[in-house]
Amino acid sequence: MASTISTTSLLRKTVDFNQKWDNLSNGMSRILSGLHVSGFDLAQDVYDLCVSQPHPHSEPLYDSIKKFFENHVDQLREAILTTSSDTISEYLKQWEKYSLGSQGCNVIFRYLVG
Repeated sequence: MASTISTTSLLRKTVDFNQKWDNLSNGMSRILSGLHVSGFDLAQDVYDLCVSQPHPHSEPLYDSIKKFFENHVDQLREAILTTSSDTISEYLKQWEKYSLGSQGCNVIFRYLVG
């Protein structure tokens, strides 16, 4: 018996930006913290926001992603500057976690590249 793939997830629909963004930003925070997250669900949220009816949410999504990463990097900077251990060691620890997490986020946002 041949398997069938449901295309319902690819249909354009009306979505609540705030609800999708809350889910997406929570997932991004978890990924950047080194926790396992279902990337498929988050990528689906990105897709849904970009093809939403009656208007795509691409621009608010981009602005929210930019603000999210600006805030995240500010928090990392603060953690590095206020560490009670060696600043360079803390920087390396935070950089490694950020680097790995940002690669995970990159997969989620691959749809935006085209």
